[in-house]
Amino acid sequence: MKDVSAESQHESTPESGRTSSSFRLPPSSLPLHAVLNFLKPPGMTSHDAVSFVRRLAETKRVGHTGTLDPAAAGVLPICIGNATKLADYLQAGRKTYIAEATFGTETDSLDATGETVFTGDARALNEQHINDALAPFRGDILQTPPLFSAVKKDGKKLYQLAREGQSIERGEVEVAAREVQIYKLEMTRFFTHEKFPRAIFHIECGSGTYIRSLVRDIGRALGCFATMSFLVRTQSGDFHIDNARTPQELESDFVSSLVPFQSALESCASRVVTDDEVVAEYLAGRTRRSREAENKHRTSDERLLFVDAARRHGLLCDGQTSKLFHLQNLQEDKT
Repeated sequence: MKDVSAESQHESTPESGRTSSSFRLPPSSLPLHAVLNFLKPPGMTSHDAVSFVRRLAETKRVGHTGTLDPAAAGVLPICIGNATKLADYLQAGRKTYIAEATFGTETDSLDATGETVFTGDARALNEQHINDALAPFRGDILQTPPLFSAVKKDGKKLYQLAREGQSIERGEVEVAAREVQIYKLEMTRFFTHEKFPRAIFHIECGSGTYIRSLVRDIGRALGCFATMSFLVRTQSGDFHIDNARTPQELESDFVSSLVPFQSALESCASRVVTDDEVVAEYLAGRTRRSREAENKHRTSDERLLFVDAARRHGLLCDGQTSKLFHLQNLQEDKT
């Protein structure tokens, strides 16, 4: 959960990023629990986006579902109220991006906002060279995050170390590589240039992937360096750019842009279990029916969402909250 003050139910799900006209902003005395499909413009930080929504929602309990670089644009789901409890699960969904890589140069931030640290000869680069280089970057790969990122090292965020003048290349900062998933990586366009050719990529990846790092690694594999010069996130989980709302649209019509809590919950699992007896048997783990329930209701990422029943049976403890949800408990505002 990011930037939080104090960090699929049974009805049919509305179109991702939209809500029915019957959903209305509660009076100021009532808590608001919902998600926004926010279309972040370039130049706005993810924290600025959260502050913007806090003002519109008239609550401090707001958080985004994963940082989108300031220079980037696109889908940034923002959770409000107790919907912030779903943030980690919404953030775990697949992401899709359109990215532009400029070859022949690499910056310290790995995007167009940084200072050039490496240059290479990309004059002979062509589409075939790039396509041939992409195969090792598909599937499960190891990736080193950018120095200008919010990843922590010894209690400090990497971008803080970068601002202190420390560098990965000079061996002053050691950043461990992490495994990330690249489900799709395709070059869709190529632009020739006498010094700095460019390519457009369509990317589908798992949570935690840095597109800047991916572009950097492709450029280094080609021997000419590369920098991400443009990025748009077109989808995050069930939230698509076609349904995202700009800040201007939210200011003029905030209420109809809200995704209700129950609809957001549906984005976290393929099925929601509501039968008290099935829940009790599964958690007790004693009967054949519980094993059948497990197989029937297990989601693709092995998370199970139980509605109402688990807490009533006294079977949902803190140690289980990473895999089991209780809808009523999530919706109640106990502050």
